Parts: sequence; structure tokens; C-alpha cells
Amino acid sequence: MKHELLAPVGSMEALYQAIHHGADAVYLGGKSFGARKFANNFDDEEMIDAINLCHLYGVRIYVTVNTLIYDIEVSSFLSYITFLVEHGVDALIMQDMGMIRLVRKHFPKVEIHASTQMHNGSLKALKELEKLGVVRAVIDREVPLDVINTWDTSLDLEIFIHGALCVSYSGCCLFSSIVGNRSGNRGECAGNCRLPYQLVNESDEVLDKGYLLSMKELNTMEKIEELLKSRAYSFKIEGRMKSPEYVGFITAFYRMMIDEYEQTGKVSINQEKVDQLKTLFNREFTKGFLFHEDKGDIVNSKTSNHIGLSIGKVLNVSKKYITIRLNRTLTQEDAIRFVESNKGMIVNKLYDQKERLINESSENTVVLVDNKIGLDTLDHVNKTQDRKLLNELQKYKEKKIPITMEIVAKLGEELTLTIADFSHHQVVVKGGKVEKALKQPVTKEILARQLSKLGNTPFTASLADIKIQLEENLFINIKEINELRRLAVEELIKKRIVVENKLYIKDTDFSKFEETPAKLAEFSVSVRTLEQLESCLKYPNLLIFTSNINDYQKYKNNGNVHLETSLINENSTDYDSDILLINELGDFTQKGIKIVNYPLNTTNAYTAITYLEKGASEIIPSFELRSANLSTFVEQYQQISHKMPPIRYIIYGRCTLMTTKYCPIKHAYKTCQKSCQEKTLYLKNEKQEKYPMLKENCLTKILHRTPRNDIDKINELKAMGIASFHLIFTIEEKKEVEQILKEIFN
Repeated sequence: MKHELLAPVGSMEALYQAIHHGADAVYLGGKSFGARKFANNFDDEEMIDAINLCHLYGVRIYVTVNTLIYDIEVSSFLSYITFLVEHGVDALIMQDMGMIRLVRKHFPKVEIHASTQMHNGSLKALKELEKLGVVRAVIDREVPLDVINTWDTSLDLEIFIHGALCVSYSGCCLFSSIVGNRSGNRGECAGNCRLPYQLVNESDEVLDKGYLLSMKELNTMEKIEELLKSRAYSFKIEGRMKSPEYVGFITAFYRMMIDEYEQTGKVSINQEKVDQLKTLFNREFTKGFLFHEDKGDIVNSKTSNHIGLSIGKVLNVSKKYITIRLNRTLTQEDAIRFVESNKGMIVNKLYDQKERLINESSENTVVLVDNKIGLDTLDHVNKTQDRKLLNELQKYKEKKIPITMEIVAKLGEELTLTIADFSHHQVVVKGGKVEKALKQPVTKEILARQLSKLGNTPFTASLADIKIQLEENLFINIKEINELRRLAVEELIKKRIVVENKLYIKDTDFSKFEETPAKLAEFSVSVRTLEQLESCLKYPNLLIFTSNINDYQKYKNNGNVHLETSLINENSTDYDSDILLINELGDFTQKGIKIVNYPLNTTNAYTAITYLEKGASEIIPSFELRSANLSTFVEQYQQISHKMPPIRYIIYGRCTLMTTKYCPIKHAYKTCQKSCQEKTLYLKNEKQEKYPMLKENCLTKILHRTPRNDIDKINELKAMGIASFHLIFTIEEKKEVEQILKEIFN
């Protein structure tokens, strides 16, 4: 099976680098609705140019429209999709369930890829995506390759093989949104995971400190042979925020390894290339959960920055100079970082030991650099920018498309030139009638030489690929040959960039939508501890959900105790509860009444309807759906269905900001702590704000430091049209639980 190498593109310069360094496909975003809002991205004119350029070179182009959409944005979202489809984009990468449903109805021919933001982590979730008409799923970075290889699905599977890692399961991170009002689900991630924290206990004792959530860079080069034998089809490189030079380099590196494997059945890794990669971007490397990396050893807690390549050690420091013994070369205009002091600089001037200016040093020599950063320690030195390498990467050789050419010249007939590529595109152009030569006749050599002058065009043809049918003693003007060649090239370019128009719009009639929600209790609650559950049992009209199987088994015959499913369900567990609070897409295959919980990211009426059509009875909207958008949500739902939406709104509780497979506790203790689920630890930021951290089934959940409390807004919410309400108890003690419940029921 031929695999796809998928490269990241954040600018037109990066697009050229990806195309000319061997990408089979690229992914990029426009100015709106993409999950990398702070990349340069492409305006509409640039997007058209990008689509045409990709198709010219036979590279597929996927556009990210993978943010959550609010109801007020639906019209402009569909207009943008129309623009993309009209201009021939190969696929849309999407997150929002409601928008996938709309796009499938408006544009049934367009290819949709389920973004990793949809939290594609189980076979059952993939089966639900199949029903939606999705053709590819970008798999959670936490799912091991050996698990992926067991999945029986018709979908193409896409996996990340290199680049930055999110510490939270994708699509399940609300840290930036809830804490900083910049939604990662809407392309505005503030990078809270790249900040320093302390891990503390309830006594504020510091157990660990540093960049405790900052993941190392994914690097699977050593496992490329296993990847190429795997169930995965598309190999995705992360990096839309990275430089064009980085994109070109890393694309070429993986292209080289994939091609070597396809030709020889084995792969060798070039260590010089690995060292060059470290100077381009390196937070330390990990093979990731894809290959079962240790849960406590997947972050670089020392720094969240690019650390570069080790090149030497400081021997002496003065106010004027820093003396460095090098073990690798250093060149003027390189950038270096002093590791322990975390200070960096550009080497504007480089000196030998006699204080003479030099342009470049060799390895195993001693050099001097200006001490313009006030360094005062004998530090280790890393190179974080290699100017020579960057210059080389900026002067790459452009990819050429091989073509065949055939010219037919017969006396009294029109001169005919046919050119064709190897993708079934062919062009025939004709010139004037061929005349008999009065003096010097044209030769095959002259024709071949002129036809092969493809120069600045994207094409190339060897002399062996140029066929010439030439009768004897004919005259052909050189200008005419050049003009025919020019016209043929222009027509072939047009043929290559024109793709099937997938535009097919039809009205979407939601008015026929009928839902029959079950009549459930007005108030419901999620509990974490047995003590919380038993406190809630005092209220017979309260619907209680627990994710603890033992607690559920103990009280399931009570009548109002039910299961909340796990957010992470790689093994696709079946549950026996007659009412379920579900947290992932695969749970729609479960039996019984289903309430959709907030991790399924409902932010618009169309998503709510999609979930209800799939069998849900009620929807708990996303924590990101704040008051103004909530009101629009209700109005839009009424307009579509002529009914009030079956919303169950969270009036109390701490939001889970992150769910991560990485274990900060194991990182702190260097070994697994069997008692980790028995106590609450905290992540404390530089503002001394403390975020509770819980362990559940070997997953880490980081909670918001303060709970939402909208209990006093119940009447206001009812007036809006919301009839059901939900509470979440996480770290609340028995006394606090009872006080909150009394506030509601008394």
C-alpha cells in the first residue's frame, strides 16, 4: 500500500517548500474557521493560488475548517465552504458535528476528514463517522499503533508522525478557553501547557516544578518501518506555525526514508540530518504514545522553548568575551543558547583565540563571542539556528513534472505538437502548414533542442521522451516551434489545475426533524466519590451519574443511579445502564437513553439536532457556549424544529480543563504511585492559582480552580427555554455537596 506524506503549510512560502520537497498532500487553513488562527494562513486569493499550485504538481490539498461554530456564524461558514468547493479543494478537515451534517447535505460529493479535534479514539467512534459519510479520521495521538492496527474500518486512517504534541486529548482541552477566553477549539489556543507550574499537595508542599505540561516533540523516524507496515494510510507532520525552511526540511527527510523503504525494504537514518533537524526545532524528542512512551517521560519540564543542538562548553567568561570550546562548527550569524542560564543570542561577531574576526570555526576548536547578554556562568552551549543551513534550504531545487512530447511535420499539413503528462492529461496544438525548405531544412536535432527548452515551466522532458515525425527537406520557423511549445505548456497547466467541480447545493429542510426525548428528572448530577453519591441519594428526584463501576453496581437498583461513560474508550466497552451520560462519539452505539455530555462539544443547534437524530434524548452544551451564544442557540433550534431544545444546562461544577494520558505524578516520583487516586494534587501557576488534578483509570484530569455557579440563574434560564439542569461534583466534600443541594431543593 502506498502511503501518503501529509505536510503542514502556514504560508505560501511553506507551500512551495512542501510541494518541492516531496509532499503527497498538504493541509492548510484560511483566515477563518481553522484551528491555527495565529498562523499566517491564506486569504481567498492566496487560497485559489494554493489550490491551483497543488493541483498543477499533483499534490492533494486539504483545508482546515475544524473549529466549533456558533449559530450566528453558520451562514458565513457555509459561504466559505462554497468558495472552497467551487475552487476544487480536495477535502475539508472538520470538527463540528453539526457542520459536517450540513456540508454532507449541501455538498454530498465533497470529501470530509474528521479532525483529531473530534477525539477519534475508538473503533466505535470511527463507525459513527462512517455513518456520517466521512472518509478519513485523524486518530488521537494517544492511541497506540498496535491498537490502530486491529481496527476494522472503511475509513482512511491518518496519524501524526512528527511535530508538536498536545498534552490534552485533542478537542477535550478547555484550559485556554475557560481560563483565558481564547478557545483552542476555535483556533485561539494560548498555550497554557507551555507555561511553568508547580505540582503541590493539599499542604502546598512542592512535589515537582518546571514546564510540567510541555510535551516533547514527536519524532517517529526510528519507527518508520513499523509505520509503513501499519494500518495507517496518511502520515501527518505537525507544523503550520513553523518556518517554511522547517517544513521543507522535515518533508524531505521523511520523503527520503519512505522512498528508501519502498525501493529497498529498509530504512537508514542520516545522523547529520538529525543534527540539522535539532537546530531547526527541538524540544527534545519522543516517539509518543503511538509507541507506548512512558507516561511520566513524555514532557521536557526544563523548558518549553526550542533547545537546539549541543555544540560545546563555556571555558571562561569576562565582561567582554565568552570563551567556548566547540565540538561542532559555529558560523557567524548562527544563534546559540546557553542551556543552564537559558540565555540566547545571535553570533554577530566570531573570534579566534587571538581575538581575530573569523566567519566560521571548525569543530574541536576554541572561539570567542561577545558577552552582550551578561553571561556569568560556565554554561553548556547549544546551536538554535544554523544560518548556513537556512540559506541552503531557501535555495531548494524546484520539482519538475515529467512529460512526453511528439511533433509531426508533413509537407502541406499543419504542424502538430502533442504533449502529455503521466496522469492522463494530453494537449494537442496546431500551427501553420509546413512548407518545403528553400535553403537549409530543419532537422530533428533542432526540433528536439527547441522543444526541450522548458526552462521556467513546471515541466521537464528528456530527449528520449521527445518523438519527432519529420519528412525530409522541410522548413519550420524556430519562432513557430517556440510558440507551439508555449501554447501547449499553457494548455497542459490549465488541464492539470482544473478538477471535478464538486459544487452541488440543495436546500436543507430541517423542519421535518422530529425528536421524542424521554421525560427525565429536572435535575441531574455527576459524582466522583461514593460519599457524594450517598449524599445525593437523599433526593429521590435527582438523576445521579457515576463513572465508578463499583459504586454503580452497589446502587444501580436504586432507580436513579446510572453510569457516566469514560471519555477515553479505546477498547469500546459496552455498558449496561438504562440511562447513560455519554462523553465520546462511539457511545451512540450503546443501548438505553443517552444524554450527551459537554465533552462532545455542542455549540450550535445543528450539532444538537445531529446528536438527537443519532439517538440522544438530551444535550448538555459545551462549557464554551456562554450566555449570548446560548440564547442564539435556543432561538436557532426553535426556528429549525419549532420546539424548545432538550437542553440540560450545567448550573454548578468544575469544568475539566484537560484530560491527559501523560502522568505528572509519575514524572514527579519517577515511578507509578498506586495510591494516586486517593488524593487530590494541584498544579499551581506563577500567579499562585491552584488547579485541582485528579487521577481516574490512569488518566489525569485537570480541573478549573473555581466551579461555575449559576444556581441563582435558574429562573432566568427557564425563561430562555431551558427546562433541565445538571451539576458536577468533583472534589467537593460531603458538607459542601449537601449545602449546594439544599440551595436547589429547599
